[in-house]
Amino acid sequence: MSHLTLPKIEDISDFLSMLYGLTVTATQCDALAPASRYVVANYIDDQGTPVAAIAADIAAAAKLSAALTQIPAGGVEDTIKEGELSPVLQDNLSEVFNILVNLFPTDDGTRLSFADVSFDKNPVPAFEESISIAIDIQRYSKGNIELFF
Repeated sequence: MSHLTLPKIEDISDFLSMLYGLTVTATQCDALAPASRYVVANYIDDQGTPVAAIAADIAAAAKLSAALTQIPAGGVEDTIKEGELSPVLQDNLSEVFNILVNLFPTDDGTRLSFADVSFDKNPVPAFEESISIAIDIQRYSKGNIELFF
């Protein structure tokens, strides 16, 4: 099995800034409580083995998805209060998670793939390491994600 390289916080900021064309700041934060994990994206290697995951709270899920297509921030706050993403925001977030596979480089060049996304607060598969990150997207504010590998 491949060994994943831990992404640097500044690389995450730069990657998301390029994706959105907005200023994105990432800082390390406390781990997400399992109950606050709104969505989990799973990544697999060429053999179909789970090798990484990203969990996000409702704020990060709404903001990461809305920023992709520049949905007005006011609507995002309403979504957060409701506690559920619309089908459009779910589709956007799935696309963002598909792109974020690039945050998990391997030391041997193994290709990773986005496997699926669950909006059912499913537990994250067991991984050895994780890093928790507060993401602050220009015009959208903050949300928290956790990368597992």
